[in-house]
Amino acid sequence: MNDTSPSQRNFWAITSYFNFMGNRSRRDNYREFRRRLKLPLMTIELSHDASFELNSNDAEVLVQVRGRDVLWQKERLLNVALAQLPSACSKVAWLDCDIIFSSDDWIGHTEELLKQVALVQPFSRLIHLDRTYTSPNGNLAACSTRTSVASLASNNAIPPDLFAEPSGTITHNCNCGMAWAGRRDLLQHTGLYDAMILGMGDQLIASAAFGNHEQSVNAFKMNLVQAEHYREWATPFAKSINRAVGCVPGDLYHLWHGNLANRKYKCRYQTFDQFNFDPYFDLMIDDGGCWRWNSEKPELKRYVSEYFYGRHEDG
Repeated sequence: MNDTSPSQRNFWAITSYFNFMGNRSRRDNYREFRRRLKLPLMTIELSHDASFELNSNDAEVLVQVRGRDVLWQKERLLNVALAQLPSACSKVAWLDCDIIFSSDDWIGHTEELLKQVALVQPFSRLIHLDRTYTSPNGNLAACSTRTSVASLASNNAIPPDLFAEPSGTITHNCNCGMAWAGRRDLLQHTGLYDAMILGMGDQLIASAAFGNHEQSVNAFKMNLVQAEHYREWATPFAKSINRAVGCVPGDLYHLWHGNLANRKYKCRYQTFDQFNFDPYFDLMIDDGGCWRWNSEKPELKRYVSEYFYGRHEDG
């Protein structure tokens, strides 16, 4: 990090932190992520009780909010962060807080790319580390890898059916999330799509960036109201990006926090249509900026809660 005061830096990172199940792996991963990140960081931490897990050393700007309900909150909290960045910030990276970049060079390369394109995925290969892995200098032979979707795009190699099913990124061994960067003015205008209450918002954001958001509407079996809600965000976002997505070559390490199979990438939304989810009616933003339930649908609430309990992130 350079000698400029963080508030005067024009490139910031933002992340969200919520640990519904009190998993130790999440806390440990966050601190490793923070220790290795060479950008000023704003973190929005959500707690469901009186205590918080992070402190002032864990980010240049730490915003702590309390919420009531268990839902996927990542993109909602990232939108809270976007609204609170210092005025000098013109570029922003939104990052999962369980990753490590293989080199700090991604920062400068990303800044240069953002002069030419609207959106950047600042890695080309994702490496999932296992629970015994302690150093990025260790043996990678036993670790699974995936290609970033932006890397595929840079080689004109995005499969035509990539976004046609929720498990498309698994089928094609690529990744739509983990780390992105964009220009602040664009992101503040559109925000990030934040109504995927079981996660996988990254996939819907990426599909819109590449102009394939109608595939996602069908893939996730969105009802008419869901589709309207998503299109309301995706259409202007797709127009503003216009497929201008860049990729920074390099490796990104994903720190272990449970078996990936427990994330249920292929099936978490498989029977979701039974709940007639209406993001306009079923959700509301509370005083802290996070989602809370706004309707009485006990089966829906139970389904979402059970998904998070089933992730078993400490193994």
